Amino acid sequence: MTRYLITFHIFTLQKRSTNVHETVHGINNQLRNQYKLELKKNVNGFYAGNGCGIIIENPKLTIRDIIPYIPQSVRGYRFDLYFVKQLGDWNDVPTYPMDEWVSYIAGAECAIDDIKHNIIIPKSDYVSGSLEFSIYCTALAIAVSKKDPEYWKNNEQFKNAIQYFLIKAEKVFNEGQDKFPSDKQDKLLFNLRNEESTKELRDFLSQEFQGIFVD
Repeated sequence: MTRYLITFHIFTLQKRSTNVHETVHGINNQLRNQYKLELKKNVNGFYAGNGCGIIIENPKLTIRDIIPYIPQSVRGYRFDLYFVKQLGDWNDVPTYPMDEWVSYIAGAECAIDDIKHNIIIPKSDYVSGSLEFSIYCTALAIAVSKKDPEYWKNNEQFKNAIQYFLIKAEKVFNEGQDKFPSDKQDKLLFNLRNEESTKELRDFLSQEFQGIFVD
């Protein structure tokens, strides 16, 4: 992990979790741009919490390569935005789903923190994005293992990052699932754990990532 000095800007017109989500996007963008220049490599960067960032070299695939590994039964309501409408902007950045993932995790952590401190917040499915993008980023890892096997074999940084964020996502989802109930998130979790179409995802999570979310 890279230690990184973060300057936060305070926004007052939106709920705090949204501010956190968007701020993490800004940090990710800064990390990506800075380390592309410094390392002279095709890298992406992600805020990992506690002033740390994770830098990952992009594998040799596209967002389109990930889509076949996301079964219809676990394509949540955000799928169309990030894997269809924004495809023209991000197709050549295969780790882009991780950018959204870490931002949704951070926003969920903020919502949990609000509840713990008795801050009244609007009703919303604050933690569902952490689950939904855990599915999409597991599909990313499967696509990497199939499409760029040398990268998958040798890039421990990528594997460790996926596992790190899976652990964070599962923790915040478990903490918030009942506090922020959603039929859609319950269905996503049920389908991930039970549908025949998601067996490859379950097997991969069990074999590579300690069964996070499924065991």
